[in-house]
Formats: sequence, C-alpha cells, structure tokens
Amino acid sequence: MIANDRILQMLSKDVDPQKWEVIRGDIHIRELVDQFSRSELELDHSRKYTILAIKPCGVLARKASATLSWLLKQGFDVVAFDTARITAEKSRLLWHWQLHKATRYRLWVMDNILNSTETIILVLRHQSSTSASALLSENKGPADASRQRPGQLRHMLKPEAYLLNFVHTADDPIDMYRDLYILKGIEYATSMARAIEKDAMAALDPGVVRRKILDVEFRSLHHDLSLPSALEGLSKASQSRSTLDENQARALILASFSRLTERSASNLIADAPVHMAVAAAHLFEMSIPGASDPFASRSGTK
Repeated sequence: MIANDRILQMLSKDVDPQKWEVIRGDIHIRELVDQFSRSELELDHSRKYTILAIKPCGVLARKASATLSWLLKQGFDVVAFDTARITAEKSRLLWHWQLHKATRYRLWVMDNILNSTETIILVLRHQSSTSASALLSENKGPADASRQRPGQLRHMLKPEAYLLNFVHTADDPIDMYRDLYILKGIEYATSMARAIEKDAMAALDPGVVRRKILDVEFRSLHHDLSLPSALEGLSKASQSRSTLDENQARALILASFSRLTERSASNLIADAPVHMAVAAAHLFEMSIPGASDPFASRSGTK
C-alpha cells in the first residue's frame, strides 16, 4: 500500500498519540491512506468538517429534529445528508475498540436496535480554528447521565439508558473518514474527501434537512425508549393479563436469550424485538466490570 507522509501527518494531527499507536494499523485506516495517497488529496480542510450519526435509537425516539436544532445553534452547517443500515458486522467494525468491554447482552441490544431502522448521517462544517470533530465530540456529552453538563447535546436529549444514547460522533478527521468508509464504503469516503478538499459544499437548507428527517421517521417505528413503555409492549406481546414487572421481564428476556444458539445470537427476536432490546438495555449490565477501552474518546463514550 502507498502511504504518503503528508497524508499520514494530516490525518494524525488531531489524534491523541496513544490512540494513534492503537489505530494506525487498522485496515480501514491503511486503505484510506492508500486511497487518498493515490488520489493525491491534500486534506487541508478536513479539520473544518465532521460527521454526526443519529443512531436508530435516536430515530426511534424522534430525537433527530432536536439534534439538528442544537447543531445549528452551535454554528454547524449541514452540508450532506445520507442514511445507512448498521448491520451487526458494521457495528463490530465501527465500535471495534469500544466493544472490548461489551457484555453479550450489550451486543444483543445493539443488534436489535441498530437493525430496527436507518441511521441518519449528517456531514457537518464549522468555521472555527478548533477541529470541528473535537468541538462536536466534546460538546456532545458522555453517555453517562451523571457526567453530562447543561448545554451538551446529550444533556438536552436526555437518554433513557446508557447504551441508548441517540448519537455518534467522530473524535477527529481520521475517525470521520473511517466511519464513512464503514457506513457507506471506501468510494463514498473518498468522494466526500474530494468534496471536503474543494471546501465548496453549500449548506443545506434546514427545512430541507427536516423534511428528510421526517421521511426517515415515517419509515420507522416510534418508541420513547423508556422502561415502562418497553414493559407494556412486552406484556402485550406475551399476552400477559397485567403489565410485566422488571423481574418478570428479566426472566422473559433470559428465556428468549437462552434459546439462541451462538450462530443466531445476533438475529432479531421474532416477537417485539425493540421492546425486548429496550428493556434489556435498562435491566442488564452492558459493560464487563473492570474492563475498559484501549483508549477513551474525548467525550468518554461514543
């Protein structure tokens, strides 16, 4: 593979040195460096751009419009709008390092929620001397509600559960390009890099973006991601005469989970998959005790 030193320098400029040592051998990054080097891209304007993905949990809970309003208030322009389906395979690549600490239940919840609807991808531009990725990641706020601060995106969105935290951002330009590669393919990531190099993409009209959001939401289920709603949905699906309590729901989920073979553990549960996944996100441990990421994102959790 070709590795242009200038490309490497530009991509690693905003990356924590410890993180760079971990990720520089990643095949997606190596292929991107090769592709960008062959295309003789300069990447001078990459620091102005970043991406925000409104994850399926954010679409289900109808948080996309509020997210857009927050972004506009923070001075971000939306220059491209797209969607993607995050399969189990893509999720393992996208959050490869973060999943070092994932429990089996976390993977199961992820696969059910991520497969339930589309992910909205917003390519953003911010006119600031600070890296747009760093600015957004730091002001997005951590998934842990106890660590969120007023003014941060997640503090405003108020996630119901740690894992169902609505949005994903890139910590730095190399994260942005790697995420686009995994979500949409290397040619898409390269074409976006070319557009970013020209730095001439017009900001999309917010009204147009909102209509695109409504189109995605129209194709999606609606769920507030609260435990009471999930318990009510599970009760109806299981034909229970009364609403299940937490212990009954936990037992029902464990029974369903135990019937899964290792081969099919990532598949959707046939009955009420979203209700089951939301309940599991509230009732089960999502991280292995004592485990940690090889490196921490700027906001603590993506």
